Amino acid sequence: KGNLIDTYKDIPLENYSRVGCLNPFSRMAGRNRIFATFQLNRGCRANCRFCDVTKFMGRGVRTFPVEDVIAEINFLVEQKSVRHFDVLDDDFLGNPIVVKNLLQKMIPLKEKYGITWSASNGLILASCSEEIFQLAIDSGCIGFRIGIESGNAEMLRRIRKPASLPVIREKSTLFQKFPGLFVGANFIVGLFGEETFGQMLDTFKLADEIK
Repeated sequence: KGNLIDTYKDIPLENYSRVGCLNPFSRMAGRNRIFATFQLNRGCRANCRFCDVTKFMGRGVRTFPVEDVIAEINFLVEQKSVRHFDVLDDDFLGNPIVVKNLLQKMIPLKEKYGITWSASNGLILASCSEEIFQLAIDSGCIGFRIGIESGNAEMLRRIRKPASLPVIREKSTLFQKFPGLFVGANFIVGLFGEETFGQMLDTFKLADEIK
């Protein structure tokens, strides 16, 4: 429970956009737009072999009360003039019911202040849905990344990725329905120092296939 409102009172984050950016998404939102971050979840449902989140965060997902997160976002928008947010979660879609509730509560802020948001950490593709994508757009999302990592079935199994090639292909059709979202994908090549060139090409071909 809790949020960072009291801390933000002493941090001049409204000046940060004058000297840099959070990531490419904050530049897409606008060079002069004041940015900040928020966090809904800590931890991740997955335990991918290449990632240390479960080692330093523990297993599973812990979720802040939506009311606490919205209070923090409201403070940043109304008192710090923040107009773009980036989500810090390693597993933003870890609790679909909660994330839908959060996005619904962000819609009035988008309508009143024109806020935007993005998610730079890769979303778990299997949890993406048409309903969540529509809520994302309605609440100001301009883009996010998804974690695909590999287009080779053997490598996906070896890295313990919570996705299979059929799921990736099925879910990727959602992106074509929402051209207003800029979707980037995370890929890893040279896995374990022994991935073959052919396996790397599988990843390239999959990226091309799902556009």
